[in-house]
Amino acid sequence: MNVKGLEKQTTFALARELVRVRQKLDVLVRGAPWWSPYRLWRKGWIDKEKIRSGDYTAALVDRYRGLFVQIYNGLSVRGQPNRSFADFFATWWDHIESPIMGVRSSDHVSPLFWEGAEFAANVTFGSASSSIALLRPKFMLRPLIDEIRDSSTRDALRSMAYDTRLSSALSALSAADQFQIAMKCCEALYRLLVSMGGQATSRTEGAIDASLLTDKTKAVAQIRHWLFGPW
Repeated sequence: MNVKGLEKQTTFALARELVRVRQKLDVLVRGAPWWSPYRLWRKGWIDKEKIRSGDYTAALVDRYRGLFVQIYNGLSVRGQPNRSFADFFATWWDHIESPIMGVRSSDHVSPLFWEGAEFAANVTFGSASSSIALLRPKFMLRPLIDEIRDSSTRDALRSMAYDTRLSSALSALSAADQFQIAMKCCEALYRLLVSMGGQATSRTEGAIDASLLTDKTKAVAQIRHWLFGPW
């Protein structure tokens, strides 16, 4: 299955499949007993699973690419980068390439990607990189966006908050209309987080405090600030 064929899967689903494929690869690489007929097909299976692993990894990385652009552009305003965006992204990938192969839970992907972003930001921007901490809640919320059931809300939120490459007819709407759509999206995300209970905290590695969700008005305002506010 190529990356395009994985577009409809949620981020958590992609991460779960990557974990499963990597675990299968671990078994294959360790090898079968000498007397097992499966040894004859071992190399072919390893090659096949490596391709699948690469496809799932590429699809996962693509979900966060818009965030990396936002991090780079935001830090560029604060300080002069010593590397291009391509170099920034390559630094990030070099940092997480080996760890992503050993990830053991779908919940560990966002934290690992975030750790890599912090590392690449520090290498590229030095002390100015500390300001990206303001983007951590938004970063950790990215896989949860895919869990919103209404497809139009999911698409609008991904387009408006995460990835300008997904721009659609929304960009032609007035600022007032865009604001109303953004608020409806934030309310939908709030309802999802409430339905998750304590998992809202654990699945975002503490970036979202479940106690915030007890006050809808404040929670929706905070979500809007995380997703659309300046940083």
